[in-house]
Amino acid sequence: MFSDEKQIFIEDLLSKRKPSKEFDEIINYIASIKDGSVYLWENKVLTKKQLNYFPKATVKESKLPQVLFTFLDNLLPGNSKHAISLFHQAILRSEPELLFYMIVRHFRLLLAVTDKSLENIDEVLKMSPWQKSKLEKQSRSFTKEHLVKILKKLMNIDYFQKTGQSQLSLTQNIDMFLLSDV
Repeated sequence: MFSDEKQIFIEDLLSKRKPSKEFDEIINYIASIKDGSVYLWENKVLTKKQLNYFPKATVKESKLPQVLFTFLDNLLPGNSKHAISLFHQAILRSEPELLFYMIVRHFRLLLAVTDKSLENIDEVLKMSPWQKSKLEKQSRSFTKEHLVKILKKLMNIDYFQKTGQSQLSLTQNIDMFLLSDV
């Protein structure tokens, strides 16, 4: 950020563009950069053909750990003990901030599939049928009011963490949240 080296960040260059003259020009320009770094962020795994555009590239694939999704699937009333155990397994592989974000996102999606007026949010519309079905099944364990109450608790945790008003770490706050029997 504070160096003189040129750094270029491009999101979804390869997955959203079809080969064309303009695309070739962009690829050639990126390949010609000698005094800087280029970072490409793609939402999916690249094909061998796409990787061939940048033969000297270092490719880093980052997948979320499976235990994170197992943890989210186990966020159910009466399941605190198991959820806390899975949370602590997940925290060994991911930052607490990511886990907190995923918890909030998960409950927001549960509310969206519970409340038909929220079903048209972009994130729900983009879900594959098996994902939506799984969420709908899990959402049956909650009432709409319960989900709103949970989201308010999470909002308070977020507010107190960000304003420095919490005496607990984020991990401890998530533990307390999970102990409250979701």
